[in-house]
Amino acid sequence: METLTEARSLICSGYDIVCSRIMDYTVVVCVPGDLSKSEMSQCAGLVCDGGAVDQKKVASNLPRARVLAVVRNAKTIVGLGAIKRVMRRHTSDVAKSSGYALDPAMSEIGYIAVHPEHRRKGLSGRILGALLQQRPGALFATTDDYAMKRTLACGQFVLRGHEWDGNRGKLSLWVKT
Repeated sequence: METLTEARSLICSGYDIVCSRIMDYTVVVCVPGDLSKSEMSQCAGLVCDGGAVDQKKVASNLPRARVLAVVRNAKTIVGLGAIKRVMRRHTSDVAKSSGYALDPAMSEIGYIAVHPEHRRKGLSGRILGALLQQRPGALFATTDDYAMKRTLACGQFVLRGHEWDGNRGKLSLWVKT
């Protein structure tokens, strides 16, 4: 049986090849205030279109994110991700739901979304990588999406705790220390 490290290496090796071939996309790291209202609306729409996050939460929390990584194809926003502001109550709820102890002051990576026409090109990995460069150290993420789980594993996040019910499926907790 393969070790976790060997499995991650096998999974991520093809992923790295895909990432190296991306030429038509630009990833820019910024704060929400750097984007226009229209651009923030596009970003919120991408996140909400995925169906995993409530529209009201996105409208409230995305503009207050610590940092965003925005992917553009030409001038069109086709993907994004965020390091969310610390939300102690939310973090405590995640810890309780997953059965895994988290520091309530730990930052969360979230809102990683890519427009359907631009998926399967390694963009979520580029988004995650850009965000990790901005915030080295302990972070957590939650997801119910297989492709995102793979991206997180490639980003050195480790599955912790147990799954719980989310808006559209079983959520899992991923932690990077």
